Amino acid sequence: MSKNSRNREIHPICVRDLEVVEVIDLTPGMRRIVLGGEQLSAHAYAGFEVPGLVSHGFDDDVRLIFPDPVTGQRPRPEPDERGLPQWSVEVKDLFRTYTVRRWEPEAGRVTVDFAHHEAGLAEAWSRRAQVGDRLWVAGPKNCLSLPTHTDWLLLVGDETALPAIGRCLEELPAGHRCLAVIEVEQRSHIQPLPSAAEVEAHWVVRAEGGGMVEAVRGLDFPKGEAYAWVAGEAGNLRQLRRDLKERGVAPENLEVTGYWRQREVADSEEPQATGYAMYAQLAALLDPVPGFAVRAAIRAGVFSAIADAPEATLAVLARTTGITSDALRRLLRYLQSLDLVVYDGHAYALTALSRELADEDSHLVEHLAGVAAQRTLAVAGIEEVLRTGAPRPVPYDAAEWEEETEEAAQWVAPALAEALGSPGPVVVAGPGAGVYAEECARRGMTARAVPLAQAPAERAGLLVLLDPFDHLGGEELADYLRRVKAAEVVVLTKITPQDNNSEHDFAEDIVRLCQDGTRVPTAEDIDAVAAKAGWAVRDTARVGWSSTLVRLGR
Repeated sequence: MSKNSRNREIHPICVRDLEVVEVIDLTPGMRRIVLGGEQLSAHAYAGFEVPGLVSHGFDDDVRLIFPDPVTGQRPRPEPDERGLPQWSVEVKDLFRTYTVRRWEPEAGRVTVDFAHHEAGLAEAWSRRAQVGDRLWVAGPKNCLSLPTHTDWLLLVGDETALPAIGRCLEELPAGHRCLAVIEVEQRSHIQPLPSAAEVEAHWVVRAEGGGMVEAVRGLDFPKGEAYAWVAGEAGNLRQLRRDLKERGVAPENLEVTGYWRQREVADSEEPQATGYAMYAQLAALLDPVPGFAVRAAIRAGVFSAIADAPEATLAVLARTTGITSDALRRLLRYLQSLDLVVYDGHAYALTALSRELADEDSHLVEHLAGVAAQRTLAVAGIEEVLRTGAPRPVPYDAAEWEEETEEAAQWVAPALAEALGSPGPVVVAGPGAGVYAEECARRGMTARAVPLAQAPAERAGLLVLLDPFDHLGGEELADYLRRVKAAEVVVLTKITPQDNNSEHDFAEDIVRLCQDGTRVPTAEDIDAVAAKAGWAVRDTARVGWSSTLVRLGR
């Protein structure tokens, strides 16, 4: 997955107690709810400083934590020892993600538009919302720049993407060329979208047989380089992504986001069918035999082959995937037992859950079956690792790993560059170094990327080492730091927390132990390595959502 060409700002995930100050019905299909409150400004909570809300991006999103529909209680993600919100199972089932339609910092108002659906937690709350009602609101956690760096802009989405499209059109500069395709259920759901830009808007009405996939195919694209932003029902997006790639939209200028999935869901079933709970259900499958089988099916293209085939028979799927018929039949039988495939005696079809795995370019598939997930298979050899103390690495695609690392770097690089301030010449070394150096240069610094092995010889004013504990053992890293000629060293790393509620951090530490014999360091590990090398920790600061910047001095 390519690095996106929009610049990005990263902000800490902060939870705020806000209240409804205005309710407006824009159309029969959309209700606007305006929230306000003192916690939109900087304040303190539980001993931690909470910065004021920031929302610069047209597609910024927030997590709205609704009251429990049965008890009326309002559970809050309380901060841990680092000030990071902890998302309990109860809270995860009560939040939904929505776009910030408008942010008015002077007035202290944040606007969220709710597209009406037949049922659901958010739908029920928004229908009943009154002035004075309260919500916990978390985020935005990142803001992306307005995509005006190409010759023209394409915006495509259904009513769930309409708030973002509306904000984008309002914020585009005068004269910027934009094509917009917006799909709504009824003609009465069309709403005014003011803009100073040169906008050609196409409304598509589902009740009249329209669809945004066909509408985009029928557009005459302007000349020049395009940026395409597409969001909406996930089932429509795979084809749109393919169509836009075929029409020459560069991968770094193509942003496709599934906001929801069409399915029959009763109101009482929603927590098990949407949001975090769906992810948790998928992630739970990735354990021993299900884990190996599902990852293999994803990487072999089994789910996408079923989605694409007009008639997904065994013969067709074997020909498409290159898997022998006998082995594929047995794999499909197993996937059927996991409720990921259905079989009518002739052809196979996907279930609501496995449709989430059919888009090989989605972030979800990358997370569950990408190279990072492949590396976790080293844990299969953990017994030998524990006995011998030596890692048992598994092979993986180095080029694909580098690509994933660079994509992940774009979420942290803006926060790191901001934390560095304005130092002298900067040398960056480690995975994704080019992305970090590029972001530093964009902010006016003199910065360049070098291989990790080359970095100690560099006589820069500041050397930034990216996640060195993932590549070097303690003694190796101490020896490495002894050879550093830079005046100052900054280490960007994850740090294993002291509490016992960080399963993900501990799991990553085990993967590193088995794959490379390295670790996710504790604060004490960093102090010890620095001291052995003749350095000392001067200060630390949280960067982004899960990384720490550690400054070392002699």
